[in-house]
Amino acid sequence: MQADQVPSVCARLPRRAPAAVAALLAAATIAACGAARHFADIPRPPLPVDLSVYIDGTHVSVSPDRIGAGPVILFVTNQAARTRALSLTAPGGEQLATSGGIDAGQAAQVTADPTRAGVYTLRAGPGIPATELTVGRLRPNADNALLQP
Repeated sequence: MQADQVPSVCARLPRRAPAAVAALLAAATIAACGAARHFADIPRPPLPVDLSVYIDGTHVSVSPDRIGAGPVILFVTNQAARTRALSLTAPGGEQLATSGGIDAGQAAQVTADPTRAGVYTLRAGPGIPATELTVGRLRPNADNALLQP
């Protein structure tokens, strides 16, 4: 067979093949749009609140010490003479977060999500009195907060 006698690919396909391919693509597109759950209907969680936690050899302090329920980021600085670990405990005794060991003079970041109202406890180990964090009702969601992840 010579090069000018080779039948084209289109000539070898049945005339209905392009219509069948188009129908399959349309069916796949329609099926992808039929999700049972819409992401736009799910409210975003509240924006996290930043809390500063200071540890020294005699006490633990947190600022602010009153917040609404929702995610928090604890920025912890250990100014004690030795390694300390911070823990956040819920009113029922459930431990929500712990920092692990924070060396003297170092800082750490801990995240937690206190979801119910009550008095939470921050502890920095033996010999240092605990401090309290009062959590109120749930903060508003972040649906209208621009430029947030």
